[in-house]
Amino acid sequence: MSQLSREEDQQAALTRVAKRCTATDLRMFVRLMKGDLRIQAGAKHILDGLHPEAYEAFNVSRNIVAVTGRVLDLRRQGRPRDSLNLGASLMLPVQPMLAMACKSVEEALERCPNGIYSEIKYDGERVQLHKRGAEFKYFSRSLKPVMAHKVRHFAEYIPQAFPGGADLILDAEVLLIDNITGTVKALSSVIAAYFYMKSSVHARKQYGTYVNIA
Repeated sequence: MSQLSREEDQQAALTRVAKRCTATDLRMFVRLMKGDLRIQAGAKHILDGLHPEAYEAFNVSRNIVAVTGRVLDLRRQGRPRDSLNLGASLMLPVQPMLAMACKSVEEALERCPNGIYSEIKYDGERVQLHKRGAEFKYFSRSLKPVMAHKVRHFAEYIPQAFPGGADLILDAEVLLIDNITGTVKALSSVIAAYFYMKSSVHARKQYGTYVNIA
């Protein structure tokens, strides 16, 4: 549903689903769509009941089939409390690493007694890129698919940047660069430039994009 933007397409998809559902299926489907199972328990409570590491493994992999499958495998082997050892799954969004706020530079240094690396924080748009061969998928910070017009040029340039990378997961910040001045534009400029570029050849020549790989 998240990939269907037109109301007619969404209605057609829901009609196809409804024709294949029982009354119980439809009740559960509606509750899932509303984001409310009415059982007073979130994903963490349910997954913690399966295995102590299940919720963390799901956050990393975003693959509930792999998590539950691994839990069942361990139970069959008589080792239900062993570590799940699940990593990221290609072509499925991974929970991004987010910065932790500190009230001062001193606090940041205390949290990192072995030293730190610092870089300029540019105001861009977070994009998670997954590549399997010639197939690409892109996810936003909220793990939703990225709109095609924002990433249509990636399929051309990523293979050039990583010629040996058949399979990749990249956490990136997409920035807008002024081709005339060479300066980085803020996110608000990115949004404004997009609407401007839709109707301006001059803007398409002036603005280029740059991907900062984390």
